[in-house]
Amino acid sequence: NEALIRLTKILGHVALTLEIPENLNLAIHYCNKLLEYKIEPLKALAWKAQYLQAMGKGTVAISIIKNAIQKDLDNDYLYLTLANLFGLEGRNSEALETLKKVRQILHINGEETIEKLSVIKELENRLK
Repeated sequence: NEALIRLTKILGHVALTLEIPENLNLAIHYCNKLLEYKIEPLKALAWKAQYLQAMGKGTVAISIIKNAIQKDLDNDYLYLTLANLFGLEGRNSEALETLKKVRQILHINGEETIEKLSVIKELENRLK
């Protein structure tokens, strides 16, 4: 399991850093394997969306995350992923609204850690 997670992450990172589309396709393939075997499904879904967005399929990526949110309405990780995708697509106002939802979920769940709040603040600063 751990090897498959690392392979997927490394392939995606290399593809994004070096802009190698073939590696993005391969990384998406392994994301699908992670999802199929229910290994770190949230991470696999977020990575898949990120890789699709990098391939110019941002609308598809956003749809995938929105569908996942419908099944898990209180998942801050999914909303944060969605906000990031909106930002990458230049949809900054939607991204900022989504970040408000992330803050709200964290507050309600009592999960307002310094680490999570700093990630949100960093993204907000990039979007403004």
